[in-house]
Amino acid sequence: MREFRDNEGRPWQVALTVASAARVRDLVRVVPPRGEDGAVQPEKPLDLIDAAAVAETFQVLRSNYAAIGETLYAILIPKIESKGLTREQFLDALSGESLDAGVRAIEEEIVDFFPPRLRGMVGRLLAKMRELTEAVMTQVEADVDALSLPGTSSGSVPASSESTPESGPSGN
Repeated sequence: MREFRDNEGRPWQVALTVASAARVRDLVRVVPPRGEDGAVQPEKPLDLIDAAAVAETFQVLRSNYAAIGETLYAILIPKIESKGLTREQFLDALSGESLDAGVRAIEEEIVDFFPPRLRGMVGRLLAKMRELTEAVMTQVEADVDALSLPGTSSGSVPASSESTPESGPSGN
């Protein structure tokens, strides 16, 4: 069982069981990542405990923040209802750090859900995906930092107004 806090500071214990995974499968629909040929895949249920699709599940959870929120909601329905919250109230308290903590909780619960003969492989897959995500983010940040604005060569903003045309009618 993993814990995360929503934006209101409420603690939530995420436990992945067959029952909670079934609620996710029944309630959460996602468009899987594009196929190798680049074709858009049809929408399908998110099955957290399908060992054959665990890499795809991790991809969805790393890129689709609405799916993360809906997945947390489906897992936590009994606890949410016991606190007297609606779906909308729960989802309204998820963004930024709480979604990040929530997805980590789901990912770690997925790893722990599987029996020992699969757990090591699923854990290594998750570790590799985290490593690749970090490498991609580092490269994207470097690429963004290297971007230059149109009309500049160094990527820096002009230092004075001399290079900025005056507004208003021209003297032509």
